[in-house]
Amino acid sequence: MNLFYFTASSKEAQKHLQDTIHNKFPIQRYLHLLPNQVVQQLRSENANVEVNMWGALPGPSNLRNWNKLQPNDRVLVYSRGKFIYFGRVLTKV
Repeated sequence: MNLFYFTASSKEAQKHLQDTIHNKFPIQRYLHLLPNQVVQQLRSENANVEVNMWGALPGPSNLRNWNKLQPNDRVLVYSRGKFIYFGRVLTKV
């Protein structure tokens, strides 16, 4: 198990944080777009209606971290001078 962190301090990142972390994302509407294995994982964790999630644009650091990130890794969210969330990675797509 690894520990990762990401920052969310820019105006755009703050909006994304509000839309998908502060307020859970309504994933149920989009299950048909996900691989069946991911849908089954979400269902097994009772996370197939709403989820907290985060995305990133491809870039050297983001891609390197994405490739290292695995289910059950832990994540800290840093925003405006402090860590505000701690979570567990359920799956990635």
